[in-house]
Amino acid sequence: MKQAVTMKTQAETEQENDSKSTENQNHFQYSILNQPTTKKGPIGLLLIVASIVASGSGLIFGYELADISGALLQLSTEFHLTCAKQEIIVSAIIMGGIVGSLSSGYIIDRWERRMGIIVTSCCYILGAVILSASTSYAMLMGGRIIVGIGTTSGVIAACIYLSEVAPPDRRGMLVSLTEFMTVIGVLLAYVFNYTFSRISNGWRYMFAIVIPIAVLQVIGIFFLPPSPRFMVKKGNDEKASLVLKKIRSYSNVDDELANIKSSLTNENNYNFLDLFRSNNLRMRFCIGFGLAIFLQATVIWVLLSEIFPVGIKGRAVALIACLNWALNLLIALTFLSVTELIGLMWVLLIYAIVSFIGLPFIIFIVPETKGQTLEEISEQLNQGYNRTPICCTTEHIKRLIPGIFRKQRDASCEKKLMEKLNVRCQLSSMESPCRLSTTLSSCLYPQKIYKTLIPSCLQKVVLCGLCLCPKHRLSCTLDAA
Repeated sequence: MKQAVTMKTQAETEQENDSKSTENQNHFQYSILNQPTTKKGPIGLLLIVASIVASGSGLIFGYELADISGALLQLSTEFHLTCAKQEIIVSAIIMGGIVGSLSSGYIIDRWERRMGIIVTSCCYILGAVILSASTSYAMLMGGRIIVGIGTTSGVIAACIYLSEVAPPDRRGMLVSLTEFMTVIGVLLAYVFNYTFSRISNGWRYMFAIVIPIAVLQVIGIFFLPPSPRFMVKKGNDEKASLVLKKIRSYSNVDDELANIKSSLTNENNYNFLDLFRSNNLRMRFCIGFGLAIFLQATVIWVLLSEIFPVGIKGRAVALIACLNWALNLLIALTFLSVTELIGLMWVLLIYAIVSFIGLPFIIFIVPETKGQTLEEISEQLNQGYNRTPICCTTEHIKRLIPGIFRKQRDASCEKKLMEKLNVRCQLSSMESPCRLSTTLSSCLYPQKIYKTLIPSCLQKVVLCGLCLCPKHRLSCTLDAA
């Protein structure tokens, strides 16, 4: 009798240990999932139209970056431009970009996001008209500077607008559409440059061909929904609710509206100078400026439109864009002279080293914003931005690897691990067959066998892949390697 009681007690103790082990494993693997989830659904037609119209600013911006390369072939002959004057005309759009970035931030924050797009598009139309009708070098310079003010400011306004109307699971794609349209604009510029290069006064057509697109954008903006977050900021909650119902695939937007109001209440006291006085906002500013230095590309505008509070977002992004353009201008003005001084190889090596420094900056400093609402991102940063601990670096890097490559790597590691442990799993009471990889990840190894047969150096690796699946009962036979 005592022996039976003892065996029962041991069985209960082992079962309790296994249960605790399971809870620890589940907590270890799925603790990150205990976060508020966002609703997902298809993109509505209104949101698609809004994205296309707003991203027209990127198309115009890309076109104006590249059209000067074809226009200069005729301008240099017609206006007898020296090399120095040609360089100044090319750089004039960057000068305008610096001025436009500083001024557009106030417009975007003071008025509505759509109004920022309208003002910048009208500014571009004015500059394009001056360029196409130029009769002197001074008119060319003035037109290029005005175009620079309009195009760079338009991209900033479009990215902020799209980030505030897009759902969390589609925000990256919709904001990146502006950058995609920028590349399309560059391509169109080269096409039209080739088309009009053999026509007399073809440079005038090169500068004027995109004016109709800007006019259509100005008209279309009036029919687009405003930013719901800007409406809440102005105290118009009812209109914000109506806008959310129009641009979301679900009708119950009360939770999202409540989160927006709560976030704006916490951030309503921020002003522009807090970017330099507040530790929290100063860290956000350093993140944005670091992205501008190391990336220059697509992701920068997505992240910049996400990490700053709504009340100062326009001015914060505009300031970083201004610094970005100033850096571009510095590189453009010094590239040839530095290349002549130290050689092209060393110049490119310096650029490569700077880019390499950006890799640990992104891994350790830049926060992950995928799938989170703007309010969740802001709350995470408000609570104190925590840099990635060294012990979590591997997991952080794993999240940066695209899924398809991660699956291939995991499959390869899993195969090697199975060969090392010589696992032979037999299925029992399963409704449907499963793959060997599922078999390994679904097994719950008894605590005693797990500690006995698996080397200590591999226990932590194996533990990461274990979970308890109630639908699949697996009996595993483990042999020591």
